[in-house]
Amino acid sequence: MMDWMKAVMASVSIADVVASVIAAVIVGIAVWIYRRIVGNKKASDDSHTPTQTIIGSRNNQAGRDVIAPVFNVTNNFNFPEIAREEKVSLAVVKAMFLSMDGKEEEFDPAKLEEIVRHKAKEYNEKTAKLSRDKEGDDDIQKQRDDALVAMNNDQLDDARAILMEIRRRDRKAISAQQEAIEVQQAARRQRLYSDAQTSVYFAAIEGINITPDGYRASARHYAEAAKVIGEIDPVKAREYRREQASTLRELGKVFGDRDALLEAIDIYRSVLREIGRENEAEEWAVTQNNLGTVLAVLSKRENDPRILQEAVAAYRAALEVKTRDKTPMDWAMTQNNLGAVLRVLGERENDPRILQESVAAYRAALEVITRDKSPMDWAMTQNNLGAVLQTLGERENDPRILQESVAAYRAALEVRTRDKAPMNWAGTQNNLGVVLQVLGERENDPQILQE
Repeated sequence: MMDWMKAVMASVSIADVVASVIAAVIVGIAVWIYRRIVGNKKASDDSHTPTQTIIGSRNNQAGRDVIAPVFNVTNNFNFPEIAREEKVSLAVVKAMFLSMDGKEEEFDPAKLEEIVRHKAKEYNEKTAKLSRDKEGDDDIQKQRDDALVAMNNDQLDDARAILMEIRRRDRKAISAQQEAIEVQQAARRQRLYSDAQTSVYFAAIEGINITPDGYRASARHYAEAAKVIGEIDPVKAREYRREQASTLRELGKVFGDRDALLEAIDIYRSVLREIGRENEAEEWAVTQNNLGTVLAVLSKRENDPRILQEAVAAYRAALEVKTRDKTPMDWAMTQNNLGAVLRVLGERENDPRILQESVAAYRAALEVITRDKSPMDWAMTQNNLGAVLQTLGERENDPRILQESVAAYRAALEVRTRDKAPMNWAGTQNNLGVVLQVLGERENDPQILQE
């Protein structure tokens, strides 16, 4: 053993030993400095964000100047070469490396270099695009150029400060501009409402003229009001469109204008497509009721049971929303409308079942429309009930039903007196006379015939 050691000692000079010791000391010192810097950075995490601690140019620049050469040696990591090839500053490459905060130890040198190169290339592409894309005034663009210079020099805190000042100025200007826009929009809304209201006034003026041209002109003004207000108040616009359709319905009803009735139907259906039952239930129900009404008017001109069936469907759809509990009077009036359409449909189809549905609808309406609360509406409904009972009694040859018809007419005449409503009184008296004649003939009862 001693002979072997002597042989080794004889082959190593004192100079070689000293050089090895010095190299080991230098590496040890470098590693100690790196660990101290990393340790100091981690210790300060409670008072700084990771980004500020890792790449703050003023806080860690001295550490980077020492660390970079160490990693060039230990990991064969060439900062200048990457910076040159990827066309970014050396400071940026160093900042990217140091931002890994010790995670670089998880990668082999080749993988680590690939990651940093990719990031450097991405940074170069993004900053090049920023240099090309000029937004804002000259002063702001100059500040952004200054921020880019600071970024390239790894003075990231300075870059952030510049950008925050630009943001402050931009957002202050945006806020002021938004306030001005809101003022202008409010003024414009007011003018649009005013213009629409003026169209409604024109519609009222034209509505004075009971002529086809008067109805048409009035309908056009409602359409204009809807168009003006549509962009800011779709609910109000639909209200005006229903007024337009209502005016066209009256034109069709008074002057027999079939095209006006069809146009009104199209408007109501268009409104229904826009809203849907789920979105605007009350408005949907009102429009369904209106649609049923214009279909009922059209059915008087068209001998087509499908039109009446569509009217029945519209009224029943309205009743799904206009319930007795929520809107009792609306519910009752819709029941009245439904009863009238079912009566006509039952007569045309010669279907007693449909006539019985009409009777049920009128009687349902009378549960809400009472003589005390709405005497004239009550009398009208009683008269309508008498009419459908008369038709049903004649077709069923049932004197009991005819007697119910007589009772309904006589109830109506308690309110429809000759003094208060002479024309209605005369009409109901005539209806009563007809049903009494039919009943007296079938019962062979002279007393009834005398009545």
